[in-house]
Amino acid sequence: NVAGPYTISYDITAGGNTQTFSRISTTVNDTVIICPQSLGLSDGPFTLTVTSIQADACDQPLGIVRDFTALPVSSATLSMTLCPGDSLVYEGEVFNAANMTGTVTLPNAAANGCDSLVDVSINFFPIVPGELVTTLCPGDSLEFGGQVFNEAMPTGTVTLPGATVNGCDSLVNVTVDFFPIVPGALLTTLCPGDSLEFGGQVFNENMPTGTVTLPGADMNGCDSLVNVAVSFFPPAVGAFDTTLCAGDSLFLVDTWFTPTQPTGTVILTGASANGCDSSIVVTVNHLPALSGTFSPTLCPGDTVSIGGQDFFAGNETGIVILPAVNGCDSTVTVTVSFFPPATLLVEDILCAEDTVSYGGQLFFADNPTGNIVLPGESVNGCDSIITVNLTFREPAFTDLTEAICPGDTVLVGTTVFDENNLSGTVVLPGASATGCDSTVVVDLQLLAPAMTDLVVTLCPGDSLQVGDQVQTMAGLMTYILPGLAANGCDSIVNVDLSFYAPAVGTFSETLCFNESRMVGDALFTADNPSGMVVLPGASANGCDSTVTVDLTFLPEPIGNLDTLLCFGETFTFNGQTFTADQPTGSVLLAGASATGCDSTVLVNVQFAPELSLSLAGDTTICQGQDATLTVSLSGANSVELVYHDGQNDIPLSGVTDGQSIPVMPGVSTTYTLVTASEPGNDCPVSLSGAATVTVNSLTVAIAVTTSYQGFGVSCAEAADGALLATAAGGSEPYTFSWDHGAAGSELNNLAPGEYAVVATDAAGCEGTAQATLTSPAPIEAGFEAFSGDCFGNNNGSVQILSLTGGAMPYEYSVDGTFFETAVGFPTVIPNLAAGAYTLYIQDANDCQATFDLTVPEAIELTLDLGMDEDIVAGDSVRLNPVLNFTPVSWIWEPLATLSGSSTLQPYAAPLETTTYRLEAFDAFGCSVSDLIRVFVRRESPVYMPNVFSPNDDGVNDKLYPQAGPNIKQIDRFEIFDRWGNMVWSAGPFQPNDPLYGWDGKLDGQPMDPAVFVYYVEVTLTTGEVVLLKGDVVLMR
Repeated sequence: NVAGPYTISYDITAGGNTQTFSRISTTVNDTVIICPQSLGLSDGPFTLTVTSIQADACDQPLGIVRDFTALPVSSATLSMTLCPGDSLVYEGEVFNAANMTGTVTLPNAAANGCDSLVDVSINFFPIVPGELVTTLCPGDSLEFGGQVFNEAMPTGTVTLPGATVNGCDSLVNVTVDFFPIVPGALLTTLCPGDSLEFGGQVFNENMPTGTVTLPGADMNGCDSLVNVAVSFFPPAVGAFDTTLCAGDSLFLVDTWFTPTQPTGTVILTGASANGCDSSIVVTVNHLPALSGTFSPTLCPGDTVSIGGQDFFAGNETGIVILPAVNGCDSTVTVTVSFFPPATLLVEDILCAEDTVSYGGQLFFADNPTGNIVLPGESVNGCDSIITVNLTFREPAFTDLTEAICPGDTVLVGTTVFDENNLSGTVVLPGASATGCDSTVVVDLQLLAPAMTDLVVTLCPGDSLQVGDQVQTMAGLMTYILPGLAANGCDSIVNVDLSFYAPAVGTFSETLCFNESRMVGDALFTADNPSGMVVLPGASANGCDSTVTVDLTFLPEPIGNLDTLLCFGETFTFNGQTFTADQPTGSVLLAGASATGCDSTVLVNVQFAPELSLSLAGDTTICQGQDATLTVSLSGANSVELVYHDGQNDIPLSGVTDGQSIPVMPGVSTTYTLVTASEPGNDCPVSLSGAATVTVNSLTVAIAVTTSYQGFGVSCAEAADGALLATAAGGSEPYTFSWDHGAAGSELNNLAPGEYAVVATDAAGCEGTAQATLTSPAPIEAGFEAFSGDCFGNNNGSVQILSLTGGAMPYEYSVDGTFFETAVGFPTVIPNLAAGAYTLYIQDANDCQATFDLTVPEAIELTLDLGMDEDIVAGDSVRLNPVLNFTPVSWIWEPLATLSGSSTLQPYAAPLETTTYRLEAFDAFGCSVSDLIRVFVRRESPVYMPNVFSPNDDGVNDKLYPQAGPNIKQIDRFEIFDRWGNMVWSAGPFQPNDPLYGWDGKLDGQPMDPAVFVYYVEVTLTTGEVVLLKGDVVLMR
């Protein structure tokens, strides 16, 4: 009540120390803000004492005391290591490489509701780039980390997102080298027309050279380039002439030579000196053909024989071979003709019974045809033939079958048929359509008389009409109806007529007072109860019936109905409703009396007082406590009731007004009344009210606060897990008790396993929770070691096929120091020498496992060409290498004197002693080589026999040079007699060819046995020309 300003004086006391303060205020309402930390107060209790207030020279002591507690400052530390370039956003503040530390205030985040301070600091993982160095085949490329490295781009750096053990990006420096291209050579000589297939390409005379690519065939697995050059031997050609008879053929080698194909070329496979095919040009001459004709005319059926061959009708022409003077055959073309036959055809049509004669031979129906021969009767002296072909008409027969009435007749020819002569046969001379006799076979049928008996009973006064006559009197009468039978004959009807007796009856019935009855077309009621009615056609036989009617009517019935109903009910009787507002009335019941007539009921309804029941008892309890529900009842002393607890219906007996019901729900539950009834009273009870019991909902949860790649514990055997228990609901504050004896909401340095905690709130309610700390399974590795590609090479490898357990991603090492990230499977560790290793596997949590392995040594390749060979000049030898592997490619050197060097077993035909080298490669590009020397000896190149016998016995009939493959050709072959006369000369030609041999004749005449001198000049495959001579004996 004093005007300001005001000066307020107050003291703050803490730990026995008091500080005095004052504040000037201009308003009657003011606020004093105290920050204990700014006053240097420690955590704990302190006291505020307002000592006085002064205004307008007025000083008023106050002595207002208030106690407070200064809560401790809640602080925490957040330290994280990030990947280079990453940042951390915490409560809206960004921490990165430019801002690595700071303090963040979390308003009201402490357990006591005060602000929480978090000291944030971040570090960054160091960048450790990896190296990938590999060598590729020319033209190949390497895809790594989404980048392609090739000859145009052999180096670069690849970023593998999240591939390091700490989940950061991994940098890999990639360097790609390429193997050099080393082409090989394949030189060979083929026969004319041959081809060489090598590496999928075909080389021939049109394409003798080229380059072949053998995929993956060189020693490092790259494609191998081979330069191929093919040359061809010159063709070997000879000639053969001969003369044959006209039409003859000659088969030489595999070809027929005929008059239409007199010339051609045959191939002698492999017959030339170099093993190629030899060609012979064949010319066949044919002598002119000798031929003639012979054309006789014969009588029909005659035969003529020429040169042992018969000619006749059906074989009129042909060719007959007759020997000619020149030794060849003479051909006669025979054509036989025949005089036309002398014939006469007789044809006629006769009746079946006729007979005729021709040339003394009878013809009739059973002998209608035939041939009659008249020997030598034709004009050319041949036989004459009469051919008879008669036709006989079928006999004319007619069947007459007919039905006749008694008394009818039928006339056939002159014969009468009736009921006494029903059948027979009648011949009608010349009556058929052809003029021959006609035979009629008659077979009649007599129809039976048609007779009907008719018995008829009529109503009185009716009549019967039969045909055109009417009968009205009872009795027996006979009527004839002409032509009315079903078969067309007369019909006889015997009628027996009678009449029914008249139909008379009575009708009597008892009816209700308000009913009526219709009889025929007459209506009878209580006012018209009797009378007589005629019912047309109503008797059992369909005649009119006369009925005498006499009806009786009952009196009207009346009754009463009194009843008692429950409060609020209604009563419906025969469709009429009675309520408390309309409790009485009359009701008509149709047909309800004992006699089945309508009954009238007088209704009177009374109503009982109302019954009601209600439920109350809303309250709040802890989990496990009980509560009480209260019942209110009116209109009854006690009831039987059923109430619902949210899940089940619960019955109770003898419940009175104000009775208590104890309950102990596990969760908040609303209780309601389901049914209630008073014993002995069927009236319903009105139900109302509900009671809700609220159960304190204290909930407890345990959070795993450590995360090692999704696991609560880092390694299988580690103890570095942490748990944090929290509570909600109930009443704060909470206390926590763990199953292994520890207290507090947070636990650290835990091993994997199951943990449980009990939380208690301020109201004493308890809650429990469980949690599981998981750890990764032990690290297991599936791997396989492989040897290097070639023996002694340090390029073996280990393939890591699978990694399980631990936490991805994984790193691997074979020295325990330098680790690489396993990007996928299989992961290959290359360039390993053969020997024992330890494989180190480390996961994302730095858990480590080791495995022992051995890299095997590659198989050592062997190649043996065998002992050196010794051949005669011009010969060849096959080279047979022995290997302990199957090569994919090989190189022979030198190629000039090798045949088939594309195979592993070529033929060597050197002209001089030569050393050959073979180098073979396996599928991995590993190679092995060996040498072999082929020594060449000089010997006589031609063989000539010293005797021959040209006697045409097929043995040693011709004299000709014979030689091996070292002879290119025979330049000249000459034979002289003892006086120096040349008797035979041939050349040039290929050796071993008898077509160029001497047959022991001079000018086509056989020479006498003697000794002759031969000269043979040959050219060797080396190009050298050699002259040979000697003696030979001709024997006979």
